Amino acid sequence: MKNIWLNNWRFSIIFKIKKKEKTLVLTLFNYYNQIVRKDDRIDLKYRKIKKTVQCRIAEYNKGSILQLLIKLKYSIMKKQLLKLTLFAFVMLLSFSTLQAQALWTTNGTYKISTSGLDTNLYLTINDQTGTLEWAEEKDGDDPTQVWTVQDHRTPASTGLMEIFATIPELGNFTLTTTGVEADHPNYTLSVKAGDPLEVEYTAPTGGDTPDDTSDDAPAVYFGDYSGLDQFQRRKAKVNADGLADSAGANPEDGNNALFIKTPWGGNSRYGIIPTAAGEAVQFDGGGIDVIQFHLVEAATASVNTFGVDAFVIINPVSNNQLTIKGATSKVSRLNVYSVLGNTVLSKVIDNQNGDISVNVSALSSGLYIVELNGENGERLTKKIIKQ
Repeated sequence: MKNIWLNNWRFSIIFKIKKKEKTLVLTLFNYYNQIVRKDDRIDLKYRKIKKTVQCRIAEYNKGSILQLLIKLKYSIMKKQLLKLTLFAFVMLLSFSTLQAQALWTTNGTYKISTSGLDTNLYLTINDQTGTLEWAEEKDGDDPTQVWTVQDHRTPASTGLMEIFATIPELGNFTLTTTGVEADHPNYTLSVKAGDPLEVEYTAPTGGDTPDDTSDDAPAVYFGDYSGLDQFQRRKAKVNADGLADSAGANPEDGNNALFIKTPWGGNSRYGIIPTAAGEAVQFDGGGIDVIQFHLVEAATASVNTFGVDAFVIINPVSNNQLTIKGATSKVSRLNVYSVLGNTVLSKVIDNQNGDISVNVSALSSGLYIVELNGENGERLTKKIIKQ
């Protein structure tokens, strides 16, 4: 509890984190002196006002603090002269030690930020220069700060990730580095226009891996490090507040550290904490620092209630044509969604010949989710990549 006195007014603020619900409960008590006349005696009593506000931890930042303050000011204190800056100071002071750490938990879109700074900075594509930098958080889900973090399409080894941002009208920008062998493990991260590098490997007799020469497995995609875009999620030790602490423990239910793997080694990691907005994003071979993954939207898993072999969706999508083979007249509607869940295309299907072809030239390059709806309630969803 934080207490403040101002002209015989006492304000108490209580913060409580509900970890399971990932919410923050903010309770404000306002005590003030009230003069009460009783017969010939004047008594001085305390009057108490209580206000509780609950919000999602992931949404609890400097901007939301100010919004809460405004709500509190007008809902409780609108008849009292209370300086907003007094509350902002106390709440921001408490926030630095009460913020819950945001972890990578599943494929999806995230905002990626530092941890433990008075004002955490976010991985950002500068919309003026196109360069990668640390910046203060922008309002809403600004596409220059929203990153798809998911299993790499052709990982060079198990568990590697690809990270890219989708900018409307411009397409995808993949997180990478322009570093060379002589730089390892000290890299400055950057972005390159386009998708992460997809390397096709076909084993001589159709094996699962480059070393598998068996005949009983189909050929698969398998990557290498040449794209300089293969990242690995890891764990960094933290204390009870989720802040970096070498004597602490690793998080149990997610990842809070990030490495990049290149042809010259895999020990480069986020370990250089920025001191100001506008600084470059740098990795090195030193200590493992905590990096936060603020989940925006979890990736939608594929769903198919039409039947196991009902459709084949040609993926990735090229030549601006989304093609679905093997479809029957049961399909009544096709929807396409962005990774943030927004409908970007919807079309009634009058299918007669078993195949569906839809022009998607209006869509920018990037990751999307296709949904097919059937006449009898059937449903299929699948992730696609438009080139």
